Formats: sequence, C-alpha cells, structure tokens
Amino acid sequence: MSTSLGFVYVAKRKCGKISASAWDDVNWNNHDKIKTFRSWLARGDTIEVIERFKNDEMPEWICDTFCCEGCCTK
Repeated sequence: MSTSLGFVYVAKRKCGKISASAWDDVNWNNHDKIKTFRSWLARGDTIEVIERFKNDEMPEWICDTFCCEGCCTK
C-alpha cells in the first residue's frame, strides 16, 4: 500500500485540467483558504479534494491561466 502524502485542493478548468492547487495544511487559516477558493470559483474553475500518494503520477496541468480558453468554451 502506498504512503499517503496528504490531501490537495485542486482547481479544475472545464476541460478537466488543473489550473491551481494547494495542500490542505493545518497552518492555512480559513480566511486565506476562502479567499483562494473564491478566486478559483470566480474564474470558472471547480474545486476538488484529492488524496496524494507517494509515487503518484502528476495530474495534467494547463500551462497557464489562459491557454485553456479554447477548449473550455465548447
């Protein structure tokens, strides 16, 4: 069984690619967490929580905030 590294919040574009992420950290205060989530939602992303394990493959990212515009407007 793989070793859990913890949980990560990921912001996903409509195409399913990740545009941002943040580890769920006990030192991350609720005000900053809510501010981050609101900015992700304001640009149209959805938020998911995933558990990461040692030796997991990296998820597919977009190269920057605007490169995915074409595939996300379908």
